[in-house]
Amino acid sequence: MTVLKELRISMKKTQKEVADFLGVDRTTYVKYENGNTEPNLDNIKRLAEYFNVTTDYLLGKSEPPASESSESKNDNGLICLLYTSPSPRDT
Repeated sequence: MTVLKELRISMKKTQKEVADFLGVDRTTYVKYENGNTEPNLDNIKRLAEYFNVTTDYLLGKSEPPASESSESKNDNGLICLLYTSPSPRDT
């Protein structure tokens, strides 16, 4: 599965929704997903913005971004830590 398809599916978007965002026909976007055609630089930038990833990631030059769930776990862990730490009044 291509990166574009993985990102689109993870965001629960249709090919038409992404194509409309880019201002291209759905069949053109399908060609991007299938690797039959490469998007121009402007569309690569717009896709990176849409999917909230870097252009390097879309081009296969960097690792996937951290998942939101791991960020949420870190935030929740920090919140729990703050609430379970004794206050100066407790000592």
